[in-house]
Amino acid sequence: MAFSHLLRPLGAHSLRIASSSGSGAAAARSVRPALRLARAAGLSLAAAAPLYTCAPLLRADDGVNTARSASSSLWREASPLAMRRQPVHLVFMTREGEGRDKWKSWVGYFRDAGYDCQLLNIAVEGGEATVERLGEELTAQLRLAATQRQPLLLVRGDAGSEVALAQVAGSDPRISGLIVVGAEHFDGEGRAPKKLRVLVVPHDADEKSVKDVERWMISQGYS
Repeated sequence: MAFSHLLRPLGAHSLRIASSSGSGAAAARSVRPALRLARAAGLSLAAAAPLYTCAPLLRADDGVNTARSASSSLWREASPLAMRRQPVHLVFMTREGEGRDKWKSWVGYFRDAGYDCQLLNIAVEGGEATVERLGEELTAQLRLAATQRQPLLLVRGDAGSEVALAQVAGSDPRISGLIVVGAEHFDGEGRAPKKLRVLVVPHDADEKSVKDVERWMISQGYS
């Protein structure tokens, strides 16, 4: 099936592929130089959790710290053999470790295409991992990345999309676009900002679909 037949508009910037408190900010500023150095050296930040964790990040409604960051991140720079370095980096998000291995082929493909890639696992401990709290944690981790341009976020399934929508619906949206893979009931209407570019892939994409996603990214100015 041609790619043009797989897409239908969700809004001005959206497409769907059819199937057949203050202390946290100070800590974030303090770790950014270390993060940049580690990233430049091609190091895994998953092994440097103390540098990348700002805990306690989340608060209960009564002001008591109950949920601490348990997130981890792995940076993979664009392949040195890529024809050109792309201007935006890609964040491949997982929720509490679920489906992390499924992103490996995607990361390899887009690194070869010149994109810096970040595998970001969002998790909290010591409190209930509600969608709202995970959305706050995602905001904090995106802030720590301190990139010059807002990244493109890729998530899997309805669970991942709910966390992404909680992030962009907050007071500090940190992404320029969202790709949702394998979501059966995604509905961002009225929840995501109108200017947010969204691509929805209800099925778990194969290699051809990954290339179709890349073409959409190019059409949206991500290359």
